[in-house]
Amino acid sequence: MKVLRAVTVTCVVLLAGLGIVSAQSWTPLTNQPTFSASNAYILTDGRVMVQDTAAQDWWALTPDANGSYQNGAWSQLASLPAGYSPLYYASAVL
Repeated sequence: MKVLRAVTVTCVVLLAGLGIVSAQSWTPLTNQPTFSASNAYILTDGRVMVQDTAAQDWWALTPDANGSYQNGAWSQLASLPAGYSPLYYASAVL
């Protein structure tokens, strides 16, 4: 196990030195949300579901025809009942 880990680390260091492996970076969305984005969940259909911070509203970021989230479009999903906007809760996408 130690040998495998050493080989893996060595390969990553070599690839990084060659510029093949590099750090990722954040890219701003073309269509910024008009709400204060909070929790985000990737749905099984590829959309990203996002809660409006401390509000009842949920939004979906749908990627464009080329699969780009950067150029995706926002649409509002169903809202929680009026007056119910939990700050902490358990959640999962099944």
